[in-house]
Amino acid sequence: SGMRNDLEAPARALLPPVAALLDELGTQPGCLLARMTGSGATCVGILADERTCRAAERRLSVPGRFVQATRSLA
Repeated sequence: SGMRNDLEAPARALLPPVAALLDELGTQPGCLLARMTGSGATCVGILADERTCRAAERRLSVPGRFVQATRSLA
């Protein structure tokens, strides 16, 4: 995709936890896209289907991290 967040590279460099989460999210089975929103308050992933989304939610849920699987209505 031609879309990007210009703040992602600086956030990755300054905040290793953001970089680690994006890397971990991007390597989840079925992950089609992993991105940071805005200035890094939220990282999101688009996964292939609900099953892979729920599985990623379980794997990514660790103490101190809020993880919520959602589904698009479209």
